[in-house]
Formats: sequence, structure tokens, C-alpha cells
Amino acid sequence: MALGTVAALLARVRGAETSAGAAGSAAVLADGVATAVSAAGPASSV
Repeated sequence: MALGTVAALLARVRGAETSAGAAGSAAVLADGVATAVSAAGPASSV
């Protein structure tokens, strides 16, 4: 589940990079990482 979430977030970041430019993708990346971390939780990183 977590891997699928990360893959979806990476696809979203790539899309933002092409449409919004580097500044926009950086913001989406930061938001995506925070979302992935909270969705994955500490248990799935072990």
C-alpha cells in the first residue's frame, strides 16, 4: 500500500514539474513527502 502511495506521489511530482516548473514541483515534492511519511507511519519503514 505504501509503495503504491509513493509511486502515485512521484507521478504527481513529475506532472507538476512539467506544468508548474521547478518552484511548483519543489512545493509539491515537500507536500508529497510529508503525506507519504504520515501515510506510511513509523512501522512500515522498519
